[in-house]
Amino acid sequence: MARRRTRFVPPKADPPHDMETIEYRYRRRARKEYRELKGQFTKVRGDFLNDLAQFPTDELKAWGIRDSEIDAMRDGIVPEGFSVHHIKPLDCTGGTNEFKNLVLIPQKPYHDAIHAYLNPQVAGISISRERTVRLPVVSGPVYKPPGDELAAFATARRDAWRGRRQPKINVGAIAYSQGLVPKAFGMGGGK
Repeated sequence: MARRRTRFVPPKADPPHDMETIEYRYRRRARKEYRELKGQFTKVRGDFLNDLAQFPTDELKAWGIRDSEIDAMRDGIVPEGFSVHHIKPLDCTGGTNEFKNLVLIPQKPYHDAIHAYLNPQVAGISISRERTVRLPVVSGPVYKPPGDELAAFATARRDAWRGRRQPKINVGAIAYSQGLVPKAFGMGGGK
């Protein structure tokens, strides 16, 4: 079994993706209270996504989120490759399931980078203990990265989607048509 980190690890010199950070008094929440909030989050996440999908969808489309995914958001389904992130984590006092504490953010690289930056700082904090940490702050309800990152992300997402929509290639039929596989193997649409 892996040992859990118990010592403080200072944050990296630079926050991920030029995100703003604030000094935050991170006080570990009691496990029972945390589990209650976490249990409520599934419904809250669905309500949050439904709320986002009701407003003009320009921001969502700028991320490359398709109309079908926006429709699915009305049913509480998170778009592929995205997460609903708690700005102030549920694990600490001050973190809530209120919409003002939630943001729709791409899982990679942004959501993963936030937790890679924050998690080492909060590792080993005991229940009801606290520590000052550098908390990456993203504003919602839809994260807007600095510079041209949004356009690059949306383009990559659309290209990946188009790549998955390409017709499936029947390798067996091609091999049979080129005489690489005998008809006895039942491949291809030979007559």
